[in-house]
Amino acid sequence: MVDVGVAALRIFLAAILILAAATKIAGGTESFERIVRAYGIGHPLLARAVSLLLPPIELAIGFGLLFGIAAQLFAVAAGALLLTFSGALAYALHQGYRGSCGCLGRFSAPVSRFMVRRNLVLAALTVPVYLAGGGAFVLGPALPAISLLFPFALAVPASALVRRQRS
Repeated sequence: MVDVGVAALRIFLAAILILAAATKIAGGTESFERIVRAYGIGHPLLARAVSLLLPPIELAIGFGLLFGIAAQLFAVAAGALLLTFSGALAYALHQGYRGSCGCLGRFSAPVSRFMVRRNLVLAALTVPVYLAGGGAFVLGPALPAISLLFPFALAVPASALVRRQRS
C-alpha cells in the first residue's frame, strides 16, 4: 500500500512539472525570458539560456518521474529544481520583486512567501519518492540503462513542437 501512495506522489510531482513546462512553452520564450530577467538575471545570454532550457528540463524530469525511469535520480533532480525555485523566489522577494513568478506561464501568480513555502513542501515530497525507489508502477528496473534518455527524448521534441506551433 505504501508503494501505491509513493507512486501517486511521484505522478503528482510529475504532473506539476509537466504542466509548468507546458505553460511556459505555450506562453512563449520571449514572455518567459522577460520574467527571468525580472528575477535579476540581467545578462541577455543567460536569461535566454534559462528561458530556453528550463521548460525541456522540467519536461524531462516530469516524464522521468511519470514513467518511473530512474525514479530516484529524477526525484533528486526534481527536489533540487524545486529548492532552486524556492531560492529564486526568496531572493526575488528580498529584492522587492512582486511580479509574476513565471511558474505556470500566463497563469502565474505574483511572487509571494506562500510560493516559497509551497516549493519547499513540494521539494520535501520528493524525499519519500527517493527513499521508496519510486514506489509501484516503476518502469525503470525493467528497462536497460539507455532508458534514462527516454524522458529527454520526449521532452526536447515536445518542446520544439509546441514552440513551432506558436510561430
